[in-house]
Amino acid sequence: MADLSTRWMGLDLPHPLVVGASPLSDTEDGARRLEDAGAAAVVVRSLFEEQLRGEPPPATPLADVASDLAS
Repeated sequence: MADLSTRWMGLDLPHPLVVGASPLSDTEDGARRLEDAGAAAVVVRSLFEEQLRGEPPPATPLADVASDLAS
C-alpha cells in the first residue's frame, strides 16, 4: 500500500484526510466521531476572545441601522 503520510501545519499525519470546520466538528463528541471515522485531523471553528469571556458581540453598523428603523 502507498505511503500517504504527510506534514500539514507542523503536524505529522498518517494521511491527508483533514475535515474542515463544520457543524460536525462543533462538539468534542462530533470531532471524536470524525476521528473514529478516519479523519487524520479536524479543523474547528474560530473562537474569539469575546466568546471565551462570554461578552456580547460588538454592534455593527447594520445592527445600528436596523435598530434606528425599528424606533
